[in-house]
Amino acid sequence: MRYSFTTKVTRSTTVKRWLAEQGVSHRLFKKMLVDHLIWVDGQASDNGPVEAGQIIRFEIPTSKTLTPEFAPLEVI
Repeated sequence: MRYSFTTKVTRSTTVKRWLAEQGVSHRLFKKMLVDHLIWVDGQASDNGPVEAGQIIRFEIPTSKTLTPEFAPLEVI
């Protein structure tokens, strides 16, 4: 089972920076990349640039130490 989140980008940045601002650690981000758990506007993504208005969807495996109850995420 995984927790899924969807967030709308409010400024131009990279996927990694945006997720770091949402509370995702570097270690978890690397795991998410390896497991292909990040999508930008419905397409699988890596740490590429994103523009304001794009939608990032990502999943956090439940076996990780970060739980959504404690993550400061702006979920839409």
